[in-house]
Amino acid sequence: MQEQTSQNNSGGDKNKQPTLVYVIASIIIVMLLFIANSANDTNTVKNEQSDINNEIEKIDGMVNDRIDPSNLIQATELKNFKDLTQAKEIINTSQGKTSDKEEIEMIIYGIVESDKENMVYFATKNLNKNTGEVFTGIYHYNTETNRWHRIYKNTFIKSEDESTSYLRVIGRMGNQLILFKDNTKREKENCSSYWLMGDESEYELSLLYIDSPYSEFETFHVPQKLKDEETKRIKECLSK
Repeated sequence: MQEQTSQNNSGGDKNKQPTLVYVIASIIIVMLLFIANSANDTNTVKNEQSDINNEIEKIDGMVNDRIDPSNLIQATELKNFKDLTQAKEIINTSQGKTSDKEEIEMIIYGIVESDKENMVYFATKNLNKNTGEVFTGIYHYNTETNRWHRIYKNTFIKSEDESTSYLRVIGRMGNQLILFKDNTKREKENCSSYWLMGDESEYELSLLYIDSPYSEFETFHVPQKLKDEETKRIKECLSK
C-alpha cells in the first residue's frame, strides 16, 4: 500500500508540471502584449503631438501671411525726426541727466508714429562703460507739448561674449510695438534690414503690448510679403 501511494503522488506531480509551464507561458505572452500595446500608444502620442505641432506651425504661418506690410507702421530714420535734439534734451534734463554725466540717454533708430496726433515712439540707450550694462527706455513723446511718458525700461547685463543687448523700436502694429533686440557687438552695414536680421539670425523681433508693456513679449514673425520687399531692397542697395 505504501508503495502504491508513492507512485500516485509521483504521477500527480508530473501532471502538475505542464500546467505550471502553461501559466508561465501565458504570463509571458500577456506581458509581451502589454509592452507592444504600450509602444503603440507611445508612437500614437508622438504622432498626435507631431500633428499638433504641424497644425500650430500652419496657423502661425497663415496668421503672419495675412499681415499686410501696408498695415505696419515702419520706423523712420533719426535724420527725419526734426525734434530729435530737443526730445533728447528734454527727456534727459527732466530726469536730472545732463551731458556731463555718463547716464545720459541717446535716442536710437527708429522713430515710429503713434496713432495719436503729434506723438511718436522711440527707444533710448545708455552704455555704462564701467560695467558694460546697457539701459534701454521706450518712450511715447508728444512733439507739440514736449511731454513724454516712458512706457518701458530695462537694464541689460553684459554676456559672456562681452556683448550687451538693447532694444530698438522698428515698427508698430495697432497697439503693439515691434522691437528689434540688438547688441553692442553687431557691426553696422550700409545695406541691411532689421526685419531680415531679426527673422533669420541670432537677433530677435518681439511684440510689446503698449497697454501692458511688462507682460511677456511675443515673437514677431516677418510676413513673407515684407521679407520679399526687404530682400529686393537689399539687393538694389548692394548693386549700387
